[in-house]
Amino acid sequence: MKIIQNLMSNLKNKLKKIFASTTVINEIKIKREIIKKITSLAKETHPKEFLAFFEGIISPTTIINDIFYQPYIANDKSAFPRLDIPLTTNTIGSVHSHPGPKNTPSKADRRFFRKTGIIHAIIRYPYKEQDIAFYNHHGERISVKIVD
Repeated sequence: MKIIQNLMSNLKNKLKKIFASTTVINEIKIKREIIKKITSLAKETHPKEFLAFFEGIISPTTIINDIFYQPYIANDKSAFPRLDIPLTTNTIGSVHSHPGPKNTPSKADRRFFRKTGIIHAIIRYPYKEQDIAFYNHHGERISVKIVD
């Protein structure tokens, strides 16, 4: 059973890389209610990091319409996920918190980004809307529009 899970996980990662590299994205939008969930989760888990995954639709106008959680282990310096994301989800990236003053990705964050989608966010302390930064799967800053 574990071998099949590993094979499925590898297949999923390869498919993500193929589709992420061939899809042209002109605009990325995120619902304001998702931003509120992110700020709330970050405040609730402080001083530990939190980790969740974006769910949405990838197209020329990509929309992040929800977040979902996977079990993870966290402390004040990092969060380690279990990557048991079902193939049926519309996972397009991740969001996590940094309990300090920086919302820039570390080397570990960049490695994680390359494995888990194309749109990522980091929210820094004190966890307000303006404390969220968005990145592509290479760790480069990107612009995301917040919509109601």
